[in-house]
Amino acid sequence: MRNAGVVVLCWVVACSSGGKGRMPPPGPGSGSAPPPAVTLRYEIVFGDRIAGHAVVVRRGERSVEEDFEFNDRGRGPKTHTQLELGRDGLVDRIEITGVDYFKRSIRELATCDAQRCTWDSNDEHGKGERAYYVPLNGGVANDAPLRALAARPEGVALAGGGVARAQKAVETTLVHGGTSVHVTAYELGGFSFTPDVAWYDDDGALFANVSDWLSTIREGWNDMREKLLELQSPLKQQWRERVAKLTSRRADKIAIVHARLFDPATKRIIDDATILIEGGKVKAVGPKLAAPDGSEKIDARGKTVLPGLWDMHGHVSDSSGLLALANGVTTIRDLGNALEPMQKRKARWDAGTELGPRLLLAGLVDGRGALQAPIGIYADTPAEAKEAVATLVANKYVQLKIYSSIKPELVPVLVAEAHARGLRVSGHVPAHMNAEDAVKAGFDELQHVNFLMLDVLATRDEDTRTPLRFMRVAERAADVDLDEPRVKALVDLLVAKRTVVDPTLGIFELMFTVRPDHPDPTFAPLAARLPPQVRRGLTSGGLPVPDGMDAKYRESFKRCLQLVKRLWDRKITIVAGTDGTPGFSLHRELELYVEAGIPATDVLALATLGAARVMRVDKRTGSLAPGKDADVVIVDGDPLANMSDIRNVLMVVKGDLVIDAVALQHALSIAPR
Repeated sequence: MRNAGVVVLCWVVACSSGGKGRMPPPGPGSGSAPPPAVTLRYEIVFGDRIAGHAVVVRRGERSVEEDFEFNDRGRGPKTHTQLELGRDGLVDRIEITGVDYFKRSIRELATCDAQRCTWDSNDEHGKGERAYYVPLNGGVANDAPLRALAARPEGVALAGGGVARAQKAVETTLVHGGTSVHVTAYELGGFSFTPDVAWYDDDGALFANVSDWLSTIREGWNDMREKLLELQSPLKQQWRERVAKLTSRRADKIAIVHARLFDPATKRIIDDATILIEGGKVKAVGPKLAAPDGSEKIDARGKTVLPGLWDMHGHVSDSSGLLALANGVTTIRDLGNALEPMQKRKARWDAGTELGPRLLLAGLVDGRGALQAPIGIYADTPAEAKEAVATLVANKYVQLKIYSSIKPELVPVLVAEAHARGLRVSGHVPAHMNAEDAVKAGFDELQHVNFLMLDVLATRDEDTRTPLRFMRVAERAADVDLDEPRVKALVDLLVAKRTVVDPTLGIFELMFTVRPDHPDPTFAPLAARLPPQVRRGLTSGGLPVPDGMDAKYRESFKRCLQLVKRLWDRKITIVAGTDGTPGFSLHRELELYVEAGIPATDVLALATLGAARVMRVDKRTGSLAPGKDADVVIVDGDPLANMSDIRNVLMVVKGDLVIDAVALQHALSIAPR
């Protein structure tokens, strides 16, 4: 996931959305002896697995101390927080030390007096008027200064920009093991692209922040996650439905006129083209066609019109659909999610009650153990492997994704069963195999360029489920000679087996190159337009860089670019996947392919018709031709001349749904260009 060092923490403990109490701001102290400490313990849950804990010690209403840690396949933060609140309930002082998600040493310090706040960390330095400071590396203790928020319906100014708001939404009493607790859900806005929901007890302390992927919940109450999810889901759903009504409309007949249309089949531009759409399908395409009576006319004069973009590597959440369509992505291949929530999400997006792209589902299957995937189906025997494939088929999945903890001896079983049932097979290279082994075992596709590099940088004895799979490539890929025999043999094998590669270059650019002086290139071009609290984290998320290795890490990323260009030159099929924030990450992925030396016409083709061909659905989608799905993106500019213009999405058509992308971006707190 993109910006894992920040985003994962925020999703788990609501640091991006904050915690909110139901009580008024704390009053002045009485001068008596300090009250006894209250200790609260939390579990950090990935899927159904407890992956970490937080221990929060509250001393009265103004002093909080916390130890926070979780393990996500060898990654994960370990932090200690000391927090002091002022009389207004906001931060007087907060200090956080430890390591972040990628084990980079961190120290974050913010101090505020009655008028001003000053803050400093590895990634950010700032100052401004007294406001609510949200730490970049916050854990559960971050809810403490937010208890004042619920008492201020007008909102509270945030340090670094923006205004935070909390609104009481729903409450319930939970009963478990003979103990009951009354909790209240608050809708929280102003921290990110979309509002969040978090649960608080009657003392104003965070009780839970739950999702179908990552959750934080009070220790001993994990069995209540499903109930809380059930109660909060309508709150978020209603907001997304409101956004859909405000930013999209149905149109049975559409005529897009005066279009500068890119055709991925010929890789050419059709000037002054008309695209006629009826009932969600393309009816005709050509120069200067007459628009039928009753058509909604869309004038694309001076704009570039493309088939809808494809992201071939997503792990979508409910809010992903809005971000994707706002950026012109009309199809996402999801490569690992929980079965039931994914089916419900797909149904809502297909119905159009919520905005979201078309979804193609690939099911993640992994082996059990300490380094297992946080979510998916698990198989440790041939019988379980066959059962896993049968489950995917029964749920209309089109692809199997084999993950890192699958036993090597089970790979042929999974591949044979999947192919026999009509599923494509892709994945990580399982531990104690290399890329060559996976291709020979029958993988149709490999995810992530680092696994190709590891073919020459790691041995089968090493455990590539750990952060070694990132660190080794960052440290040594710069020294890989792409003409050495082992690299050439691997590339020859990919050619011979017609193996597809999903390189996800953007996530390695993030890990290898982001520094305080070099913000995440995915978001840097539009940083000024982003929600302020999102903008603050743009220099977080990189790997720890040993002394003297900065240039080597950057060169290692360049070597990854060069390898992808080498694959393209050998006519190996590349698909544009991101494994990152929907929409924005795809734009950067396409820019990187152009930087690698792949012609822009080929890049746009692989992100549209090429992806549809790989997924064997090109007869109904991928290009704007009669009879195909009417998935259209209208861009201000010319991405064939400047791929960065792909970021300037004005309008999106998905079938019979016309989406005002600019209005949708506004709803996501993204400022206009």
